[in-house]
Amino acid sequence: MPARKCCAPVASHRFPLASSCEPPIESFVFNTPTPPIQCSQNTVTWEGGVAPFTFRRNFDRTFVIDSGIAERSRTWFVNLPSDTEIEYVLEDSTGAKAPSVTVVVQPSTETGCL
Repeated sequence: MPARKCCAPVASHRFPLASSCEPPIESFVFNTPTPPIQCSQNTVTWEGGVAPFTFRRNFDRTFVIDSGIAERSRTWFVNLPSDTEIEYVLEDSTGAKAPSVTVVVQPSTETGCL
C-alpha cells in the first residue's frame, strides 16, 4: 500500500485544527480470469475494494449471488455446458463495483455434471 500523503489541516466545529485526509484510492478490478471449464472448479480473484464482497454470475437469464465474501477470491463449480457466456459482477461493502468481465465456458470430456 502506498504511503499516505501529507494532509492539510482543516477546521471543524469539534476540532479547530483537525487533519483531514482521504485514503488513497485503490483500483477495484478482477484479475485476468482463467476461463471456466465445464464440470470443474473455477477460481476468480480480484484486487482492491473493501470486504465483504458480493460476487454475481449472470448466464442464460439466470444469476447466482454469493455474498459476505471476506477474501478476494471465489471458487465455484462450473455445472454449465461449454460455450455458455458468463458475466462476472463484483460489488464491495461500500457499493463500489468492479468493471464486469465476460468469460465463455470451455469444453471438457467430463459431462456428468450437466
